Amino acid sequence: MAKLNMERVRIFAPKSQQSKLLKALQAMAAFDFSATDQNAPEGFYRESSNPEESRKLALKAENALKVINRVCPEKKSLLSAFSGRRQISLDEFFSAADKTDQIDEICETLLSFERKIAENKAETVRLNALCEQLSPWQELDVPLTFSQTEKTVSFIGSVLGTFTLEQFLTKLAQIQPSIQPFVQIIGLVSGQTLVFVTVSKGDAQDMEEALRMVGFSRPSVNCELPPKEKIEQLGLEIQSLKDEINETEEKIIDLAKHRRDIELVCDWHLSAAERKEILNKTDSSAHTVCLTGYIPAVDLSEVCEKLTENFTVYIEHEAVEGDEVPVKLKNNAFSEPAESVTSMYALPSAADIDPTPITSFFYYLFFGIMLSDAGYGLLMWIATWAINKFLNPEDSMRKNMKLFMYCGISTTLWGLFFGSFFGVDIITEIYKAITGSGLPFKYPFINPLNGDALAMLILSVALGLLQIFAGLFVKFYITAKQESFIDAVLDIGLWITTLAGFTVLALGLVTLPVLKTVGLIIAAVSMLLIAVTGGRKKKGLMKVIGGVANLYDITGYVSDLLSFSRLMALGLTTAAMSMVFNLLGVMVSGGLIGKVFMVAILLVGHAVNFGLNALGAYVHTLRLQYVELFSKFYEGGGRPFMPFAFKGRYIRIKEDK
Repeated sequence: MAKLNMERVRIFAPKSQQSKLLKALQAMAAFDFSATDQNAPEGFYRESSNPEESRKLALKAENALKVINRVCPEKKSLLSAFSGRRQISLDEFFSAADKTDQIDEICETLLSFERKIAENKAETVRLNALCEQLSPWQELDVPLTFSQTEKTVSFIGSVLGTFTLEQFLTKLAQIQPSIQPFVQIIGLVSGQTLVFVTVSKGDAQDMEEALRMVGFSRPSVNCELPPKEKIEQLGLEIQSLKDEINETEEKIIDLAKHRRDIELVCDWHLSAAERKEILNKTDSSAHTVCLTGYIPAVDLSEVCEKLTENFTVYIEHEAVEGDEVPVKLKNNAFSEPAESVTSMYALPSAADIDPTPITSFFYYLFFGIMLSDAGYGLLMWIATWAINKFLNPEDSMRKNMKLFMYCGISTTLWGLFFGSFFGVDIITEIYKAITGSGLPFKYPFINPLNGDALAMLILSVALGLLQIFAGLFVKFYITAKQESFIDAVLDIGLWITTLAGFTVLALGLVTLPVLKTVGLIIAAVSMLLIAVTGGRKKKGLMKVIGGVANLYDITGYVSDLLSFSRLMALGLTTAAMSMVFNLLGVMVSGGLIGKVFMVAILLVGHAVNFGLNALGAYVHTLRLQYVELFSKFYEGGGRPFMPFAFKGRYIRIKEDK
């Protein structure tokens, strides 16, 4: 239906035009090089090209941008996430080639600034750690390296335990009673006592033994100045490093004006790397290059026309099919947003049709029933339309916004059907305000919170049955086309008539009694034929009982139908939560403060309700497509069409209009 036919194309061109030809193909974004694994033409060989140099330059530019963004982050609005990458023309993009040398130098400068800042910060950490180590020794008025004078020897260090001067002298006296040292307690740190001990040179060895017995150890840090002076000196060095960091960051801020050019050059190098990678998939002879790939048939004439206008080329092409051929989907404006739903599951294989047109209809339909509030739908509708209209998002984001815009329209219509606008029957209220009386007809048409839950369930199952029929009819079409019409009738058609018979039977229970008989006859005859013909392709006993065993599949269809009760469940959840938040708001609405609380409750409550139930609708609608619809006819497994194109991180090329 919407799966584009592919042509396998070979483009022959002079080798001198190779570089410009690749740039042209990259700009057109219509040529998939995945066919180059095929055999090369006779006399051609495969050259090798190294894209690493271009990738390194792109990485340098990206790292330079990180430096700028760290020091001078770009101010962005809350909506910037929807706006996508910056758009420029193709000519602007190619102009990046003239700037590469200059911008590469700027990037190198930025990276050198970053290295300088990193080194200064590391040195600052080291000096601060040194200050912390020296801090407990500030009361010491000699350097930590001080050890002796002409007649004395000094010991500077720490001992285990906390001592007062008296306690420490007593301890030393107990160990060496013959020595009378000079002792200064410098401080207490982490269960240790910092000491300065001086004795005459003759007692130095004995005192060292005594100190060792009380767990003496020398400082882990040394300095040639008294600790207090050293700390002051280190403070000046730290401040100098910080000043240098600030000066360097100012230089980075000054270079931030080149941010856009750096982004452009980064993507230029990436595109150059991609072209060099493609060269590894290009066949060459002495004077000619051969490019082999896939082009969608609808784009072939335009691509050939542009190439023949600008290059000396010879083009061969042939229609191809099969699982190795890449898949590209093309749908109308209504169905196109749902291509992402199909792609998340799997692209169609060669034997599949594109399920997107059917999926899109049921996706919008079921999402609207599950969310089922006109106020929420209107908000979603307006917000997604505005994002696409004013923020110029990426193509993928634009499709997602269109998907949710259609879901919002569906939600609005179903919300009006169920009479819920932020949980309020606004149609009835407006009519009462204008006429002073109620509506002259039953409205809401279905009110699941006011006695219509069964009607809601019947509607959900009926719509589910409609989707099951759609899946079976598609399967009928595929089987008739790929196998035989007889197989389609016996394997698929009989199940369609069986389900149709039960549907007529169900209608007979609430309308004309004669429909019960008609439906029962249709269902019974269909099931009898399934039992008789279902084992026709089997052998032996299974030929007889195979068809009877096929009747067990009816339980699968019943299970599928029950799955659609989630339409009612999520619709009820949205309505119930809306009503609860409205009641809570009314309960506290007395007085000015009460009205403030009411507004807060309504805003927060409806935001939570919208968020939770929109997420639930999204997930469960996906499930209904993947499990209940795709299981009827869809296999998937196709490989996506991956055109050779500009795939920048920061830049996207404006499409020619």
